[in-house]
Amino acid sequence: MIKKNNEQYIKNKLIDERNFSKSLLCQKHSISNCEDKILRAKKIEAMQSTIEQTGMFNCSTNRLVSITKGEKLLIRIDCSGTIPKPLDPELLSSTYAKHKTKAFDSLPTFKAKHYDLDNIPAWKIMKLSPRFASIEKKIQDSFSNRRINPEHLRKMNECDILDCIYTYKKDKKPGQRVSLFEGARTTAVKDFIKYYEKEFKNILTLQKVHPKYINALIFAMKTKGVTSNIKILGKKNAVLDITGPQYATHHDRPVQYKQTGTNIFDVNSPKNLKIVQTDPISYHDFIHFTTNFKHLTEEENKNYTFKEKDVLLFAGFDKTFQINIDFKKDPRFNQADFRKKGSVKKEPIKNVSRKKVSRKKILYNNLTEIIDSCKQISDNKNTKKINKEKATKKQIGFMQSSFNGGRR
Repeated sequence: MIKKNNEQYIKNKLIDERNFSKSLLCQKHSISNCEDKILRAKKIEAMQSTIEQTGMFNCSTNRLVSITKGEKLLIRIDCSGTIPKPLDPELLSSTYAKHKTKAFDSLPTFKAKHYDLDNIPAWKIMKLSPRFASIEKKIQDSFSNRRINPEHLRKMNECDILDCIYTYKKDKKPGQRVSLFEGARTTAVKDFIKYYEKEFKNILTLQKVHPKYINALIFAMKTKGVTSNIKILGKKNAVLDITGPQYATHHDRPVQYKQTGTNIFDVNSPKNLKIVQTDPISYHDFIHFTTNFKHLTEEENKNYTFKEKDVLLFAGFDKTFQINIDFKKDPRFNQADFRKKGSVKKEPIKNVSRKKVSRKKILYNNLTEIIDSCKQISDNKNTKKINKEKATKKQIGFMQSSFNGGRR
């Protein structure tokens, strides 16, 4: 991190960030308004090249294993910790949908202990998440409350389970979110500010963010895991007109794809979640610059991932506004895991002696090397001079021989 007193350097960096971001934003709008396929492809290629020149990202088309809508919903809920709204009826199994149409009072009752969730195929996937596994009792209670027949469990899917929990929640307003647990996103933000508060505060200070906003943002991150929509209250709880940067939790590897042989909830692991600035400059939009273009082909829809997998906070293309994992103080990460995948580049450790060498000895060795080099240069010059003299004598002898008609 650079020194705080180098204000001109920081000022120039901030100007560079704004100008570069404006150019990317113009390119993005140009692509979204372009309907000509050939011209659009050229514009996408140009923006892709611009982003890749930053050296921050790898670009590729999505070639990972696709997941179902139900699995994607599980990942989203595991990340947010809430069921956002009533589930789409089309995602429910026919068995559970039929159960919902029956007269509730006519259904037989069952106790929570009668429900062995392992009989539900989808539960075997759900319980791979420690967060879903922690609400097993809540699910059994909701089944009992909704009078689900235990014999129907084998025919139920993950969306049936979520709908049952959502329906079981009492005293909720229409369309209201239902909280299940602390999601991966909230935990990631709280852990980040726990271990990197000093570094984060330093970046905000360099960006000339108002001190009251800095304090309010850090407090919100610590207590609620929130990184946006920060309000600063003054006297009589009046909202002050003080704004600052906002952030989003970004999945480096996309939610809708998984790696072969991995559990679907790995996408919500701390090393895949990055905190990326969304305002005043939305770097998050640049990473997803092709996501919202509905008319793009599969080849045109690119996926950008960080080259350095140990990046935790991204608030600018310049390293000054980024925070990387500190393996010494952050127990969530193991440096060996990153090195094995080539995510964190480390210089090879040379096999050197641990014996201390005095400063005089170092200077003496360096001086000796310089003298030896000078001797070698001098020797080379002398050798060239001798060879030149021999060649000259030989030439003179040949000329004399020619002049005397070959007689010596």
